[in-house]
Amino acid sequence: MEHRIQHDVLYVAIRQDVLSTGVRDLFDKLHALQKDPQVQQSSWRTLELDLTGTKMIDAMGLNFIVQILKLAKERDAKAKILIQDKNLDRLLRFTRMNEHAEVVCA
Repeated sequence: MEHRIQHDVLYVAIRQDVLSTGVRDLFDKLHALQKDPQVQQSSWRTLELDLTGTKMIDAMGLNFIVQILKLAKERDAKAKILIQDKNLDRLLRFTRMNEHAEVVCA
């Protein structure tokens, strides 16, 4: 998981499937991101989650995505999820993640 802040956007990219087998590492990185002074002190107003390198998400992965979206909600910021896979589009709509973040097919 990589991140950067550009202008008023916190950009977070995940270049792997978000599955229970690797989600613990992603949660550790998310906790570090939440404590990062640059993230805390910056005036970002949009969280952009790039999942264009992701093909599969399981139940633990969905929980991880919910936690990332909470980071935006705590700041009253907008959230956007970038995807390429049509199956992920269906999954995010089925789980109603599209009601909490704008889902964009890149």
